[in-house]
Amino acid sequence: MNIELIQKSILKEEIQFDFIEKILYYKLSIMLFVIAMFSLLIYNESTLNFEIDFENTTFKIATTLLVLSLISFLYQKSNLKLKSIIVKDAKEKIFERIFEIAKNNDWKIDYQSHNTIIFKTKRPFSPSRYFISKSYGEKIFVFFKPTEILLRSIYDFDLSYSFVVSSGENMENENYIRKII
Repeated sequence: MNIELIQKSILKEEIQFDFIEKILYYKLSIMLFVIAMFSLLIYNESTLNFEIDFENTTFKIATTLLVLSLISFLYQKSNLKLKSIIVKDAKEKIFERIFEIAKNNDWKIDYQSHNTIIFKTKRPFSPSRYFISKSYGEKIFVFFKPTEILLRSIYDFDLSYSFVVSSGENMENENYIRKII
């Protein structure tokens, strides 16, 4: 994550990605959308008129996939919204406590600046799951503002190109940090 994306993330209070990261993050929504569009193309080609046949199975599948794509996109987008925590302690004390938690949980620092810390975690799950898997690790974003901390944990899509099913690891990471603040 570059400095410009970090500043945008803090300003918009939402994790910002570059183009490739967006494709990796929204891969499920994109895949569902592409399949829905192909299904609609097949449906339109077979009818060659512009009447909609609500009984047609291809049309039903395409519409369902389109709705699922939209729901998936909105859910994934909402997971990028940073959680705000009001702080009263000095930033240095909070930094210390966060680094202590990171050390206790074997979180590795991916990026650090005066107002940002990004940690990476690793989870020991079986590599035999290829398509749908639990999280192999997470990225924990911590952004500092003068009187608040912006926080979010998401799965680390750099570790796995499969579709990730969360088992609460992200919430667990966020709760570790909330407890010390």
